[in-house]
Amino acid sequence: MAYVIEVIALGQNQYPYIETVINLLNKSQEEFIYRLPPERLLKNGLSFSLSRYKKEDVYEWLEKYRQAAKGNRRFVIAILKGEIDNNFFGGSKAKLGLAYFSTNKKNLFNKSPYAYIAYFIIRYSLKFVSPEVKNHEDTRGCFYDYMGYKPDIGESLKSLRLCDECSLKIQPNFNEEIYDSIFLKMSKVIKRLELWWWFYKIKFWFAPQKAPNEQVDNSWLFTSISLGIAASLLVFYLSGWFELSLIIFLVVGIYVFLHNPKRRYFRLGATLFGFAALSGIPRISAAMGYKMTSGNPEVGNEDWFLKLDVFDEPLLPIAFVIAGIILMTFDRKEN
Repeated sequence: MAYVIEVIALGQNQYPYIETVINLLNKSQEEFIYRLPPERLLKNGLSFSLSRYKKEDVYEWLEKYRQAAKGNRRFVIAILKGEIDNNFFGGSKAKLGLAYFSTNKKNLFNKSPYAYIAYFIIRYSLKFVSPEVKNHEDTRGCFYDYMGYKPDIGESLKSLRLCDECSLKIQPNFNEEIYDSIFLKMSKVIKRLELWWWFYKIKFWFAPQKAPNEQVDNSWLFTSISLGIAASLLVFYLSGWFELSLIIFLVVGIYVFLHNPKRRYFRLGATLFGFAALSGIPRISAAMGYKMTSGNPEVGNEDWFLKLDVFDEPLLPIAFVIAGIILMTFDRKEN
């Protein structure tokens, strides 16, 4: 039977990082199922925000959270951003199914925050499987290193293994599926996250993010505008076809809308507003005395507005604005 482990953020919204990591871990194996709290509970931990945490306070909060949330929460891992007393990076009460760790920058001894999060999720998953196995003081490049000296975290993250002594201790609770999931499959995910850290960092900035503590998630804006404008300018430069660049902008907006459907009518309405603004550029340019010419040699440098009859309709931008208002109003009523 698979281990179902809930991962919750405390004090700061780290769900975009967490969701990326647990999705990759879940896809790599089936013995451990990692999940975020349901929508109604996502913001609960964000209010527990401290610059420095005591482990007793974290455990107390987790126990109260589990009691209040009810349901099947046998295992819970909390990820916080603040520092922890006594210079700890985290801790666990494995027999109770509770664990926590900090992503404070003082603890990061590797390039990738994604790999760091994945490492500690796996480390505490291992402790849930064998709660009687304790950390050892000396450094062996083992998951069970005590890591009183912080750079040891980086060494253990690179090795991703157990020492001989710990391997023998965990055998009674291990089977082939658990071993394969941790040391063959999920360990590869950590290595990939560490090697390609820059890819996931770039992807983070361009992906729509969840904002569980906000009424409206506006994270689509940067993605839609930056990618849409870049693609539109490139198409217009290569083809001289303004309408095609408008269509590209709309396609990018719809992609963002489909990629993260939360507040989907608001997103689509906002995209139509942007589309209306861009579609009015040729007429605004003409009204100001400028001429838009095509870069296509077959068309030449004659005055140029629109090639498609449907875009020649002057009321079209107004129609887009009205449609956008209707969609955003409907979204407001729905939410």
